[in-house]
Amino acid sequence: MKGAGKKPNAAEYFVGGLLGLLTLLLPLKFAGLAVMPEATGFFPEHLFDYLFITWPVVVFGIMTGALLLAAMVVFPPERKVWRDPAGITALLWAFGFPLAALPGFIHCDTLDYAIWELFHLCSFGAYLWALYLVLARRPEWKSIYFGILAAGACLAAFGGLRQYFFGFEEMREYARQQYEAGIVLSGEMMSKINDDRVYGSFTSCNAFGGYLVLLLPVVGVLFWQAGKKFEPARVSSPLLAGIGVLVLAIVLLLTRGRGAVVAGLLAAGGFVFMLPMKKMYRWGLLALAIVMLAGVFVFAKTHGRGLGSAMERYGYWHTTAVMVAENPLAGHGWGGFFYRHMFLRLTGSDEAAHDPHSVLLSFAGQAGIPAALLVMAAFVFPLAVMGRRIWRRQATALEQALFWGSVAFLIHSM
Repeated sequence: MKGAGKKPNAAEYFVGGLLGLLTLLLPLKFAGLAVMPEATGFFPEHLFDYLFITWPVVVFGIMTGALLLAAMVVFPPERKVWRDPAGITALLWAFGFPLAALPGFIHCDTLDYAIWELFHLCSFGAYLWALYLVLARRPEWKSIYFGILAAGACLAAFGGLRQYFFGFEEMREYARQQYEAGIVLSGEMMSKINDDRVYGSFTSCNAFGGYLVLLLPVVGVLFWQAGKKFEPARVSSPLLAGIGVLVLAIVLLLTRGRGAVVAGLLAAGGFVFMLPMKKMYRWGLLALAIVMLAGVFVFAKTHGRGLGSAMERYGYWHTTAVMVAENPLAGHGWGGFFYRHMFLRLTGSDEAAHDPHSVLLSFAGQAGIPAALLVMAAFVFPLAVMGRRIWRRQATALEQALFWGSVAFLIHSM
């Protein structure tokens, strides 16, 4: 690649720095509501206020569009990107998702849903394509961006801990002041205030949990590698890695996102099962995993919300199955799940679900089976490439961490 091995110029440093800043801000500022036209963004009057709030997701699209334009000027592609796995992955994620969203316009009753869905997917496509262009020219910066991802995860986890120890009480105190002032809060708002599931800067605890299981193994490996810079390394490496993993794991448990925890356990079980060991140990670990999952099931049934959320998820699957049967090729259109689920839901819940809480089901029911298959290919292809490297014992520790974190995230997103 032309330019690789040469010292970066000022323009490359500038664009690379903007990409790094945007990567750091992803979990802190852009994890809010998206593709809900009825939920308007909050735009404060004073710029200083933006330091303390989650930014409207539409801002992410504007920033990534400008970033992509700069990256295409400074880091133009100089090879046929479809010739290497990284290029194919970038094409699938940057262009495959927006392309898969297009059939959702055909039967869309509320065009705003389709427009915002496409805009949101194009925003992430712009970010991912800019990331590919930068790293294709400057592969030595890969470790820097991994470090930025880890830093963002740690800051997000810190925000979750602050919310648990201070934020919930501050929010309840504010609600009490509103009540004393004669301002009546809605039942939905009061339910949110009385819920102590940690969600940090994210919209929901489930989304926060999915983010944490994705990056928890990556943070562990990066902290282990960072510990090698301090003597004695055999003490500092496990100490730093243990602290990083423990903090993120605690916040994950505080989200009380049972799906994320189960996804993390399944991915961890897969990792252990793939380690070289005697067959008797392998079967023993498999039995232990079954017992642990049974324990999680019993705990979920007897504590907190019980299996109510699981029944809701089954209802989402039922609604999507009906939608796919009715319109298999192009789906019901974006926003269609919201309307159909109101008629087809199986429980008496008053939840107005806008999405089946599954990436694949969302595309299958609202954009059709071909769109869902394209999305599945975007998920499976990079995992297959990394899995092959792991099977051949060619993958680095960081690649293995990214693989198993992605597996956990994929399970959770189903």
